[in-house]
Amino acid sequence: MSDMSTFFGKILNGYINPLLNQISDLVTSAEEAPTQQKTESNKRKISEIDTSETEQDQTPQNKRMKVNDNRLQDVEVRCKTSSWQNNCSLNCLTHLLFSKLENNELQRIFSHHRAYQALLQTFQEYYALPVLPTWDEVKNLLTALEAPHDREAVFAPVLRKHLGKVMLNQAENFWDVEGSAAFSEYLSSGEVNDIAEPIFSANKAFFIELKQGYDQAATSINTILFTDDEVEKALEQMELNKKELTEENIAGQIKFNRQNKIEAFYKGIAKDYWIIGVGYQNYLDYVSDLNNAVMVSADQLQLFCQHLDIKAEIYVHDIPQNMPEGNFTWTIKVHNTGVHWEYQEPDLDVEKKEAHNQYYPTEFYGTEPVFGQFKTYAHPEDDQSKKIKIIKDYVFSEMQGKMLIQADSDPVIFSALIHHTNNGVSTSPDSTSENIKKEQFNFF
Repeated sequence: MSDMSTFFGKILNGYINPLLNQISDLVTSAEEAPTQQKTESNKRKISEIDTSETEQDQTPQNKRMKVNDNRLQDVEVRCKTSSWQNNCSLNCLTHLLFSKLENNELQRIFSHHRAYQALLQTFQEYYALPVLPTWDEVKNLLTALEAPHDREAVFAPVLRKHLGKVMLNQAENFWDVEGSAAFSEYLSSGEVNDIAEPIFSANKAFFIELKQGYDQAATSINTILFTDDEVEKALEQMELNKKELTEENIAGQIKFNRQNKIEAFYKGIAKDYWIIGVGYQNYLDYVSDLNNAVMVSADQLQLFCQHLDIKAEIYVHDIPQNMPEGNFTWTIKVHNTGVHWEYQEPDLDVEKKEAHNQYYPTEFYGTEPVFGQFKTYAHPEDDQSKKIKIIKDYVFSEMQGKMLIQADSDPVIFSALIHHTNNGVSTSPDSTSENIKKEQFNFF
């Protein structure tokens, strides 16, 4: 039995069945569940950024001036990205990091930084490499790819996988921002909106079973006669809201109160499943999987950038959104048009922007020729899982070749390669790369 089924079974036996058996006691209870006061940690959004501005900055004239200035600058240096597997926001970050690899800033500043070492480890995991690569090796791999959207295809999937790790301690914050609303909407309507779809898809069985229990409880609870306590409370609420005290309105208020109580109860179950159970981890696993092509949100991109000591300035239709405060090593400026992300060329270099954009078609799925090795502008109905495997095989082959060369002079790398074989062959460190090639490695 899966963890989710076990968890829900405990809930069913420990909570839902007693609820249905004692439904009368639940609705006649005069004591209201105390309103939970939000603490500062509950108020935190994923990015935890102060977006306040001075009164002068808030004037319409100043806002227009800022937007116009941004447009003038960005028209000259805005770079395109591909939308393959909805990775466009992470593609923006890919190009910033590549620019810092090209000029060796990343290696000089962050070679031994914990966050960047963890990102390298994710690169190793994603491509099943036997040895942790260096940032110089990643730089060489990306530099060898002429088309920038090929670099996106190689590196952005690693960023997506790593995003799941960066978000690991955000379960309660994410519940407040999106999770709670997703469960509420599904309980009341049986539907989820586009933003909540990944939450639902990652926990579909739990959503369905919870909705069934909720509907059964909601139906049962309205077969019970109104109590004096319920009527008294309804009258107080209606007088406070200056509603007409008719028999129909009183009945409607009591049913509304009962519905809220049932929804709060089931949302409590959902929150426990999300935070204590496996709900949030299921969501992270789903988002991290490139095959699912989940759109990364502005909050998630900003959280990721902060983790890497990068200030992410985000604009939606040229209107500034959350602007981080404080000191960061680098800054990235990204633009969202509603369905797609582009970015400002890191060096504000028009020639670099033009050299970059020449590889991108004017339309996502146009008929014009597209340069590049991986053809990520293929039609959306194409088999993307096959393309993902092609990219993984390419990276593994390229990195393996360089590791074989290093193995001639580095006993540590030699040992790692040998012990990564399926048959566990162990050879003397004095062996050459030619000996290694003869062992017929199978790393998958």
